[in-house]
Amino acid sequence: MELEGLGVPLHGRPLWVYSESKHSRFGSGIPWEYIQEINYSLKILVKGNITTLSFLETDWSCVWTAQSARDWSCIATVIRSIGVGSCLLVMDHVSYSAPASFWTYLDGIVKEGRTVVTRIWLHSDPPAWIPDALFLPPLQDSEAQTALHILQAMPARHNHGNWINLQNAQQWLDLLRDTYRQGLGLVLSDIQETNWTLFWHKPADSRPTLDILVGKTAPWLEAGSRLLQTHSQSSIFQNPL
Repeated sequence: MELEGLGVPLHGRPLWVYSESKHSRFGSGIPWEYIQEINYSLKILVKGNITTLSFLETDWSCVWTAQSARDWSCIATVIRSIGVGSCLLVMDHVSYSAPASFWTYLDGIVKEGRTVVTRIWLHSDPPAWIPDALFLPPLQDSEAQTALHILQAMPARHNHGNWINLQNAQQWLDLLRDTYRQGLGLVLSDIQETNWTLFWHKPADSRPTLDILVGKTAPWLEAGSRLLQTHSQSSIFQNPL
C-alpha cells in the first residue's frame, strides 16, 4: 500500500493526536507543520499532570491546569474575548475533561465566523468530538493492533462510512515497519476526500523553533496573569459551564 503525504493546511480544524508518554521522543506531537503559518491572536495550552514537551514548544499566551468546570468556563471566556482573530487551543493529557457545554459554546463561537479556533487533543483516549484528522506517531510492531483499532473506530460521517483497511495482517505490519523506519507517522483524514483516507506525516518536520527557551518564560506568565485578571469577573466565569 502506497501512501501520500498529508498536504492540506489544518488551521481552524479539530484534531486528535494519539499520544502516550513513550511517544515523547518524537516531540509533543503537535502538528506544527500544518498549523503554524498563522499569526494566532491567542495560544492556550490546557495541560494535565503529565509533563510533556508542548509546554516548551511555543510562546503560549496562557497555560491552564483545568481542574473544574469553572476553569473551562474561564477558558471559554478568554477565547470569546479575542473577537475577530485566530485561537490555538491545545489540550495535553488533561485530567479533568471539559463539560459538553464547553464544546457547544466553542462550536457556537466558531459558527459566528469571527473567531477561528484550531483545537488539538493530545491523548491516547479519543476526544469528545469527531476530529477532522487523527495523527498517529511512528509505531512499532507491538502497537500494530492498537493502531488498527483506533483507525477503524473513527465514525462514519459526511455521507461516508468508517475507514476500511484493505490490507491483510502482514501487509499492515509491513506498512508500519516501513513508515517507522523512515520516521513517519500516519494520519487519517477526510479533508478534501470522499472517505476516511490514510496519509503519512513526518514528526521531525513539526518541531517549532523553541523561542520560549530564550528568555520568554516571564512574558507568557505575565500574559496569563493579565488574561485571568481581565476575565475573571466576566459573566461566563461567574456562571460556570
